[in-house]
Amino acid sequence: MTAEIAANRSAISSAVESMADGMTISLVGAQAKSAEVSRAGTVEQFPASQSAWHFRAPHSKPGPIMLHLDKSWERRSIWPAFMVLPGYLTQVRVGLRGVEQVAFLKFASNNQPDVLAWAVTYARWGGLISKNPRVVDALYETSNPTLAVLMAHAFHRQGEIDEIRKLLNHFRERQMPIPFDVALLGEGRFPHERDVFPNYPWTVRGWNILADTKYGGFERAVRPYLAPAFWTTLLDPPPKLVEQMVHHDC
Repeated sequence: MTAEIAANRSAISSAVESMADGMTISLVGAQAKSAEVSRAGTVEQFPASQSAWHFRAPHSKPGPIMLHLDKSWERRSIWPAFMVLPGYLTQVRVGLRGVEQVAFLKFASNNQPDVLAWAVTYARWGGLISKNPRVVDALYETSNPTLAVLMAHAFHRQGEIDEIRKLLNHFRERQMPIPFDVALLGEGRFPHERDVFPNYPWTVRGWNILADTKYGGFERAVRPYLAPAFWTTLLDPPPKLVEQMVHHDC
């Protein structure tokens, strides 16, 4: 895992250096053949690199986005589904097995990149525990959406639902958008509140939890296209499903 932590840390460092260029998405390890973005914004590809994308949200709202990558998974096209958040840069790193990192980096802020890169790696390999004080402290100091999702799942695996609700309150008291997985795991239902983004899980484990709600039908529609990955990634999704996830935000 040491090599993966280093790769994540390097990707974060490169993304931080590019913030001055006005990017809101940094894609490393792959190129984007196309993008599907919510009607609230448009995607502009920087001429210097196909791996650098710019997202503009006229109404300053969080929005879903899917990229069609130039890589394939067992001859199936790869479409990671993630999101952009005004005031943050979304760093996405693609490795041998698809998307290995989705990290939110706040502009002009200490994002504690070492902790972030470490936590993303350990969570992907199932080694992030709920009692890790270094990650928990960084989470509440930075209110980082990525750390919130990772720790919500760690709390949930240990049955520490009160800790997830504490995290929910932390975000709501600060009037911050709430990652879908945090609301889903903390409330045990499909979250409909406007402060939740987007309207689908960030992680494949989140889809597994969604299957047990009354919205399990949506999970069943997506399941055949879910890659065996940590972060939500679809393989050869039909155009109608892409449209539903992005434009209608499910």
